Amino acid sequence: MKRTWMMMVVLMSAMSAGAVTRESVQKEAAEAGDAAVAYARESKEEFTRQMRANLTSVEEDIADLKSRASVAATDARVKLNKEIEALEDKRDTMKKRLDRFNSSSDRAWTRMRSGLEKAWSEVKVAYKKASREFDKELDDEAESSQR
Repeated sequence: MKRTWMMMVVLMSAMSAGAVTRESVQKEAAEAGDAAVAYARESKEEFTRQMRANLTSVEEDIADLKSRASVAATDARVKLNKEIEALEDKRDTMKKRLDRFNSSSDRAWTRMRSGLEKAWSEVKVAYKKASREFDKELDDEAESSQR
């Protein structure tokens, strides 16, 4: 579908310019194809930068959660460490997908992008869950110490 559309644009462009020759159409098609590949490559690079920034952010979040867990009471620490482990598992899955994504061809990356976006979504959900659990456990500890 995209290829057909692109060829129509090239043909219409060539026709509006005057004489249409086989060579001019081939040249226009090659230029359009090169532009599409360059755009895809730039998009892939931008997406990769964003996912790497997301991973850096989640690493900082994990470090924060670990720090908070270290001062929690023993029972709470056990629960919180399980949440951290779940978050780290999701982060590791995302890292693996990002590595595969980076080694994919320019054509294949568009199919892989949705899988990587899903992995990032799962990391965010896991972080929110862990953070809520931390807040709950810390609130419970504060209430227990006040009694």
